[in-house]
Amino acid sequence: MFKRCHDHVEGSGIGLYIVKRIMDNAEGKITVESEVGKGATFNFFFKVY
Repeated sequence: MFKRCHDHVEGSGIGLYIVKRIMDNAEGKITVESEVGKGATFNFFFKVY
């Protein structure tokens, strides 16, 4: 399920998986916008009651 793309980056590689589980449980949503060479922006949306 997870594939490490770089050996020089530290971490377990499951951070976004954990965030997705949290967002699913909170009925939230995650979106990502990325551009090669510039990076990525992650947006988190929570339901407001």
